Amino acid sequence: MISMTGYGEASLETKEFSASFHINSINSRFLDVRMNLPRFLGSHEIQFNKQIKQYIKRGKVDVYLNFTRLNRDKFVSFDEKILSAFVKQSKALSQKYKLSNDISISDFFQLKGVLNYVDYSLDEETIEKIGKLLNKALGTLVQMRKKEGQYIATDLKERLNAISVLVDKIKKEEVALEKKYRTRLLAKAKLFKQEIEFDDNRLLAEIAILMGKSDVSEEITRLLSHIKQFHVFVKQKAPVGKKMDFLSQEMLRETNTIASKINQNSVINYIIDIKNYIEEIREQVQNIE
Repeated sequence: MISMTGYGEASLETKEFSASFHINSINSRFLDVRMNLPRFLGSHEIQFNKQIKQYIKRGKVDVYLNFTRLNRDKFVSFDEKILSAFVKQSKALSQKYKLSNDISISDFFQLKGVLNYVDYSLDEETIEKIGKLLNKALGTLVQMRKKEGQYIATDLKERLNAISVLVDKIKKEEVALEKKYRTRLLAKAKLFKQEIEFDDNRLLAEIAILMGKSDVSEEITRLLSHIKQFHVFVKQKAPVGKKMDFLSQEMLRETNTIASKINQNSVINYIIDIKNYIEEIREQVQNIE
């Protein structure tokens, strides 16, 4: 089981450049990738997205690439014609207005068009290196997400086991309450028969209906089935976060139904504990891929 929360990074340095990927991921209903790339790599964003989808199925993912050119000289061009024109105009103005010409070469370099930075383009080999670097960063991210997923899986198992124990207690309470409820109904029925003539079969049928309304055996069976299915999901490698979220909602629904049918303090305390566990499970499930 994999968590949606994690961090991954990878770095590379060559004679031409240094690059490092930093990837953060948090929980999200869907896969939401946001990439922060240098402008000259914009055309490769689709390719990088495909790589990310091979590693991650769900979550909000922020990808940052820090890229530094190490050999900058070949990316700078010098326009001597423009510089010569500036120098000529500068001399003409200084002679015309009798001004001292104290402009240095560094001042000219500040002028637009004298120095130009050539757009940095990458060859296929360099793109391939960056792609492999991204895979490496994604690998470290997935490892962290898996490790976090193991912690969540252990926590979920503990809470599910605690719920199973409480459900078993409710089952025992239900048997005792059923006997008590039956005895009380029969006693009231006898008093009722003393005042009004009533058919015995019809009376027993009505008692059965009343007892059926407080019977929670089906709800308990379904709740235990949900818990069993939850344990199956915990062991699966495929993304199960959405399935777990739905199943936890079903567990809560069955628990609420049990609470509405059995209005006894001893059982209500168990119900409160079960609902607390389920809410904690739902919070944890929000982080599962």
